[in-house]
Amino acid sequence: MSSVAILGSGAWGTALAIHLCRQSADQVVLWARDPSRATSMQTARVNEQYLPNHPLPNNLRVSHDLTSALSNASIWVIAVPSTSVIELIDRCMDIPGATTTKTWIVATKGLLGAPCLGKTPTDIMVERGIPIEQIAVLSGACFADELASGLFSSMICASKNSDVVDKTSTLFEKWPLKILPSTDITGLQWSAIYKNIAAVASGIIVGLGHGHNAQAWLIVQALAEMKAVVTHLGGLEATCDQLGGLGDLVLTTTGSLSRNRRLGQLIATGMSVSQAQTEIGQVTEGVSAVRILHQRLENGLDLPILNKTLAIVEGTAPVDSILPTDNSVVKPAGDVRLVEG
Repeated sequence: MSSVAILGSGAWGTALAIHLCRQSADQVVLWARDPSRATSMQTARVNEQYLPNHPLPNNLRVSHDLTSALSNASIWVIAVPSTSVIELIDRCMDIPGATTTKTWIVATKGLLGAPCLGKTPTDIMVERGIPIEQIAVLSGACFADELASGLFSSMICASKNSDVVDKTSTLFEKWPLKILPSTDITGLQWSAIYKNIAAVASGIIVGLGHGHNAQAWLIVQALAEMKAVVTHLGGLEATCDQLGGLGDLVLTTTGSLSRNRRLGQLIATGMSVSQAQTEIGQVTEGVSAVRILHQRLENGLDLPILNKTLAIVEGTAPVDSILPTDNSVVKPAGDVRLVEG
């Protein structure tokens, strides 16, 4: 029997907690930053704000007490938005065993901002002294609502330590979730970061009234850019062809449950980014990711979809510029080269 702390009570953290509690003897606690939300969820047995249609299992405990949640768990799952990752990791470091006995599972899909601009969650964890052998990344093509509903889903678990992959797979691989192994922590994280940007671009295309043909074009072009980003930053190209790359890219660029895709749709209707984010009411990682990744790759790669999405988000280009014009030159998919100079 495992003791698990899910850190983050948004839709994703809640869905993971619901999944772990299905037909399981594992002891699971879901940590909520907001004490009033923790109390409400523990009492009402539902996450009304982020996952309202899914009752919480009776064996799931919700708590605002981070120290208690961490101290009593051997496995810590990071499921907060990327903007909260640094603060949470630093708070976790005060708990005995953080760098020696605890297993860390990163389920956050996002890129960190200042003061750690352009770094991934695992970058910060290693900098804080957590051995890479204690860390796994859990990512892939999986919507929170479908996982919580008991619909078949599949994800990738990446770690440099095969024992950690086995432990994570044993923990999470219960119907309806299938876990596939990987060692490419770097590639899996950057694939997830880039696909959020592509999802915003896809939403803009859909919001403009274009159809499946345009989305198919976007997916092919975005996959080429994803591969360029991942390999440039130290990941494996093969990761992009798997569930955490192409699978997640297809899901978030075509699925109606994608928050980043919906954000793009709202922007295409004339809303500002802030208005669209308010309308959605949840974190959309693609907006911060496109800004930060552009800075991280400045003078690095020629990435038309990323650059056009950034210009639209920043308000310096019209929304219809996301697609090539009659007189624009479109490079073949995969022809993403380093910019000279």
